[in-house]
Order: sequence, then C-alpha cells, then structure tokens
Amino acid sequence: MLFRSRQDGDEPYPQGAANALDREFELAEAELERLANAQENGVDKVQGEAGEFTRRPIKTTSSLTADLFWFAVDIVTAGVAARVAAGVTKRFAERVKYTRPAVATVPRKAPNANPWTVDVPTAGPVRTHAIEALLSPDGLAALDEMVQATVIGSMDAARGTLAPSDAASADRGSAIDFFTAQVDRVNDRRMARQFSRIEFHTFMKPFLRREADVALTAIKAFRTLLNDELPTARALQEFHTRQAWMSFLSQRAAGSISADELLGRGLRVLADTVGVTDAARLAAPFSGKTPPPVDGVLDVYFRANRTKPLEPIVVERVYMTGVTEKLLTRCLVGHGLPAADIRLGDLRLAIRAIATAPEVETFGLVLSRDEAGNVFASDATAATPRDSNWLARRAGHRENSPGKQLDGARNVMNELLRSRVADLKPATDQA
Repeated sequence: MLFRSRQDGDEPYPQGAANALDREFELAEAELERLANAQENGVDKVQGEAGEFTRRPIKTTSSLTADLFWFAVDIVTAGVAARVAAGVTKRFAERVKYTRPAVATVPRKAPNANPWTVDVPTAGPVRTHAIEALLSPDGLAALDEMVQATVIGSMDAARGTLAPSDAASADRGSAIDFFTAQVDRVNDRRMARQFSRIEFHTFMKPFLRREADVALTAIKAFRTLLNDELPTARALQEFHTRQAWMSFLSQRAAGSISADELLGRGLRVLADTVGVTDAARLAAPFSGKTPPPVDGVLDVYFRANRTKPLEPIVVERVYMTGVTEKLLTRCLVGHGLPAADIRLGDLRLAIRAIATAPEVETFGLVLSRDEAGNVFASDATAATPRDSNWLARRAGHRENSPGKQLDGARNVMNELLRSRVADLKPATDQA
C-alpha cells in the first residue's frame, strides 16, 4: 500500500517547514521505539509469571504455527494503530480556529493630563469557528490508512520484506518457543516501522508546497496520540500475552484446530491463519466428580436446577491447571488496565462449563467454547440420550434434537459470558 500525493511543481520545499517536519518525524520515531519497548517488556513480564509455575515442568516450545504466538502482539499493535489513526483524521475533520472577543476602545481622562484611550476586551468566552477541512474524504481515508500502516509496519510487509504467513508455514513441524517468537515479532515490527515511517514522511512532504500546516498538524497529532497510548501499551500486551499463553497450553493439551479446518466445518475463525483449541473434545461427558484436567482451559462451574432448566444459573467458581493463581487472576481482571470491567466473553480463552446442583456435584452437563466463540455441548442428564433434554428445554423446546440442544448450549454459554470476572473466585493447581 503506497500513496502518492499530486506534485504541484518541482520547486523546493519551504526550508523552515521542511525542517519542522523532519524534527516532528524524529520525535515520532522515538515514540514508535517506546511502543516496541513497552510491548517487549509486557511479553517479558508474562514470561516471568509463567515461569513461576513449578508444580511440574511446562514446555514453552511447540510445533504449533507461529501465527498463534504472533497474534497477541499483532492485536495490540493493530488496536493502537486504529486509535491513533482515528484521532489524527478526527483532528482534520473537526478543525477549528479560536478568536478572542472583540476589543472596545474606551476613552479615559484625568486631571492635569491629556485625554487618552485604552483597548478593553468585551465580555464573553473565546469563540471557535469551524474552518474548511484541509483534506477531502478520500484524502482522510488515505491518511488513516497511512497512519495505521506506519504504526503496524504493514507497508514493509506489502513490499514482501516481511511475510508472516510464509514464515509461519516454514516453521511448521519445528519447535518454536512461545515467548521468543513474540519478542521476535515485536522486533520485526520495530524494523518494519522504519520503512513505514519513511513512506509516511514522503507522503506528507508534498503538502509543504500548498498547506504546510497540514503536514505539521498530522505528524504532531500522530506523535501526541501515540504518546497517549504508551501508558497502557505494556498492560495491554501483558493482558493479551497471558491469554495467548493459556491458549497455547490448551492447544498443546487438548489438540488444535486450524482456521482452514474450522472454515471447512462452517465454524467461526479467530483469524485467517490462527488455530484454536479443539473444544469439541472438552465437551465430552466424563465420569466422576470433576472433569479431567486440561492445562490452559478455564473451567467454569455454575449452579443450575437439575429438574427445572429455565431457572437462573449462577457462576460459582473458575479453575485452571498449568498456571499460577496470580497469572490467572491478573488475566481475568485485566491487571494494569485502567477501569477494566471485563466479562468472561471478553476473554479469548478455551472455556469448559460444568453444571452443578446442590444435591450433586455435577449432573452430566458439559459445555465448551473455543477462542473463536464456537460452542459445543454434551447432555447426559438422563439415562438415555433421547431423555437427556435439559439443554433443549433450556432453549424452550419440548422435543429433543442435536440442533435444539445446541440452541440451549448457546443460551447457557451466552449467559455465562456476561458474568463479571471480578466477581468470580479463581483457583489453580498451584496457588
């Protein structure tokens, strides 16, 4: 993706404006470097938390595609890019100028002195006047895309020097370290931004001949908005890396389904090249009081009425193996994020929901949801599959069928996903 602005001539750029633009881009380069450092520090922080799990050794390497590991970095970068680009284009769409109230000339005189006048501002606040946008709608769209490409580093990828999907396919079958792959991804983007920044600089320079403040306003807004994102960049990276680490554990333990397989089954995908946990296995019936442990899967125990499916359900506790309680708690509450009000549905984790009742620990109802939001279930609430109609009745059906059971499973899962995680009681197999 490259944009070229119409050249109005071959005359040199105004030197003062060109120097100011160069200085702003140098400052913006420093902000982009700080963004990469914040993301790398976030990955390192979660690596330390994951290493605190000592009950049994957890390998950080796998033959899973590197796209899974990169996704946590890319989603944070894309979010920052979108917010910064929206802010830059908004500055142009809502450009205003400020004028002070009119000045009144008031005569004054004093004994033994010649009369004189003074200028006194009239009452009233400073006025704002909208001025015509300096870029057309197409120009604003181009600016938005250019800003996003600069933060992401995607212009370099478009030229073929950074090809994630090719690199990921080359890594298939070989061991990839989870945290090393994420740090490498941050550094890849760090290098790619150098080329993207040059392209952005080139894109803005022709404006110096016509409206120098266009280029300067754009890059100043870009730098300021990027700086505003830095305080939470590390916390965001930690939040998404924790989820990716749990997804990594669950896919190693329960199996992985590729995006192509999901599409072939008519199911939702997380991203074009990112696999998810095989949640269908998690929904299998089990014997005993608790399901078999699966690392990285969030087990949600909820209380339900065994004989009256339409009565309200209540989440009682959540549990996960393979991580410490500190890592799980920080993931659930969005540690470090300002005013985080996270629901279960906001988490990109494999979830297994187990129904309990006061008179029994569990009563044969298991639901699961993968990272992409696909729901699976098994209903063994009666002696025979035909009579196991708890889920179907939950959805308001009198007859039982796989489709009606799936309706009930989605009904229950959607209600669980609305639960505030701050109200839950997390526990793990190592406190």
